[in-house]
Amino acid sequence: MPKADPVAGRVRTRLRCLLLSMAVLGTACGPGGGDDSASLTGSRDAEAPGVEREHRLVVIGPSLVELMFELGLGPAIVGVDRYSRWPEEARSVAGVGGYLDPSLEVIHQLSPTSIHSVGYNADLATLATEAGIRDGYHSYRFD
Repeated sequence: MPKADPVAGRVRTRLRCLLLSMAVLGTACGPGGGDDSASLTGSRDAEAPGVEREHRLVVIGPSLVELMFELGLGPAIVGVDRYSRWPEEARSVAGVGGYLDPSLEVIHQLSPTSIHSVGYNADLATLATEAGIRDGYHSYRFD
């Protein structure tokens, strides 16, 4: 049986991280996010040039939480699921329940600008729509 190539594995992992960061940054910057000055920690507000808009992410799924922290998005994360214990910084972020039983009230009180989860959750999608969450709900698959 041939051995797995560790370099190829790292390349695949980094590619997945890059694709995830592109997806997150694209949604966080809103429609037409082609503005070079936009970033997840402060995109430019189209109605008031030079005014930075705050991004507040709720992230559900330990693997997704870890990836977002690894990509440097930790300062924008305001809520994580109860199972996200790594990196250490995730432990100090507000808990929002689990994937199967998210606390919609807590998530709403955190005033997120977007919600991200591993796998699709209809309750989270409905909350994002009904609460008018600016950048909406986004689900991810790692397969």
